[in-house]
Amino acid sequence: SMAGQGVVAQLTALIRTTAAEQTTQFQAAIAALTAQLQTTNARLDSVEKQLGRIWTFLFLLLGTLVGTLTTLLTTVLLRGWLLRARRMKYFAYGSNLLTSRLTDPSRAPSAVALGIASAPGSVMRFHKIGTDGSGKCTLIATRDRAAAVYGVVYEFVDSDVAGLDREEGVHLGAYHRQTIRLVFPGGGATEAMTYVAGDRYVDATCVPFDWYRDLCVAGAMEHGLPPRYVQELARTPAVPDPDAARAARARRLLVASQSVP
Repeated sequence: SMAGQGVVAQLTALIRTTAAEQTTQFQAAIAALTAQLQTTNARLDSVEKQLGRIWTFLFLLLGTLVGTLTTLLTTVLLRGWLLRARRMKYFAYGSNLLTSRLTDPSRAPSAVALGIASAPGSVMRFHKIGTDGSGKCTLIATRDRAAAVYGVVYEFVDSDVAGLDREEGVHLGAYHRQTIRLVFPGGGATEAMTYVAGDRYVDATCVPFDWYRDLCVAGAMEHGLPPRYVQELARTPAVPDPDAARAARARRLLVASQSVP
């Protein structure tokens, strides 16, 4: 009948409408899910980049730490080796009194001052003939029991001796090494190596260059040798060095030593 056909038509239309609406809703849900997945992927990409930067930072930090630890370990091992290395005592009484001169890389860079001491039964004179023709310091034995040469006892590793020997002209016979007995101001005694001029290099008429005398005075003042002894050193007659460049180098050393607190 006509009424039945109308009902069927209405039901069919309702079903189609419901299906279309469900399809639209499903498509909208798919689109929303797709958009959410794209957002999630973008966030994951950002997180991945951040993780990459973090890993790079951690890798660099690890490299820095390894380098620092390697340096510290090397320093500790080297210091331990130096402490274990055989060391010797040296008595400085001339220009080597000045720490910055003695610790020059060409001399005894490992030298460490232990304290003031005196060598009884000796006097110090600028009678050693230097390679530059001027007077340098040397010890001269005397029978005067009140005589004593003041200086500083240093300690350095044995390997420094070769350089110091070379600078002092031991290979030329200018100086020779000698072990002497020393007395400390507060009591007690020790023995140390020092340099004494060879007989054929001693001339009582020698006069030091002014810069050499001043190095001796500066070293004596640096370590606090007795004021009267320092004054005696300062009163030593001296002459200008005709080699202006050599004198300038010595003066720079003096200025540098005076600027050290």
